[in-house]
Amino acid sequence: YVEAVARKSLHQAEAYLSNAFNRQNAVMYFRSYTGNKLILERPIEALEGVKATFDVDWCKSNYSCVLAAWKEQLTDRVLVSLPFKTTYSDDMAISIMSPVYFQGELVGEFSEQLYLSPLYNDGKAVDVQIANGN
Repeated sequence: YVEAVARKSLHQAEAYLSNAFNRQNAVMYFRSYTGNKLILERPIEALEGVKATFDVDWCKSNYSCVLAAWKEQLTDRVLVSLPFKTTYSDDMAISIMSPVYFQGELVGEFSEQLYLSPLYNDGKAVDVQIANGN
C-alpha cells in the first residue's frame, strides 16, 4: 500500500517539477523501508541490486538516509545529507530527504538527490555546516 501511494505521489511531483525547472542534475526517489525498494523517477541501471542504499552504516557516514537519523534531526521533517559519493557512480551528490510515516511508523522517505559535479565543474564549492547536531 505504502509503495503504491509513493509511486503515485512521486509521479505527480515529477510531473510538476519537470515543468518548474531543469531536472537533468537531480533525481527524485522514494526509499521504502517496508520493502527495501527504491522507486525512482527514472531508471538508473547501476542501482539495480545495490544493497548499500539500505545499509545503515553507509547512511550514518553521510546522513544520506532518514533511517540513520536521530529523532531530533527529523523534527522539521527535512534532512540534508553531507556531500557523498553515490553508491552507483563516482559522482558527488547531496540528498534532501523527508521521512514518510504510516500509522506512526517510519516506512520510507521521499528524497531529491542533487549531483554536485556540475557545480564543481563551474568552479563552485559546497559548504555544509552542522549546528547543534543538525
